Amino acid sequence: MIFNNDGVRRRDRLMEENRAVELLQNSEYGILSMIDDKGLPYGIPLNYVWDGDSSIYIHCAPEGHKLDGLAKYPNVSFCIVGNVNLLPSKFTTEYESV
Repeated sequence: MIFNNDGVRRRDRLMEENRAVELLQNSEYGILSMIDDKGLPYGIPLNYVWDGDSSIYIHCAPEGHKLDGLAKYPNVSFCIVGNVNLLPSKFTTEYESV
């Protein structure tokens, strides 16, 4: 796995690599964002397993909407969110994500 924070705009919110690894190891699910087979945005929460190196594995049926989209548009994004803290008085949320 290549850990790269180059595109982070808010440099004050950078996550250390060891914390990112902890989130990958301990979080329950992530959001797979992709383009479906009709060219439309598609996002779905999924359980996953990280191999500790460079691959994230998901379970799915042998056919269906996800696989149809992946066959046509294989580039995806997978976002894991952890430690959510709602701050209603400030109209915001604190969270970590990988």
